[in-house]
Amino acid sequence: DSEVVFRVTDNGCGFDTGAEPADGLEHLGLLGMQERAERIGALLSISSTPGTGTVVEVITPVDGE
Repeated sequence: DSEVVFRVTDNGCGFDTGAEPADGLEHLGLLGMQERAERIGALLSISSTPGTGTVVEVITPVDGE
């Protein structure tokens, strides 16, 4: 009643969420999503496993107005 859940799921190649980037650079897209979620008081969850796809979920509060 007081939150909205956005979920995007794919059945792509997936990735190891704990692995260091092969190119030595940060995952700027993932970092940007995390920063944007924090700015609006939301929680970001990313679940992925190589070969099985990815689930990105954002839970954001709703103030009722």
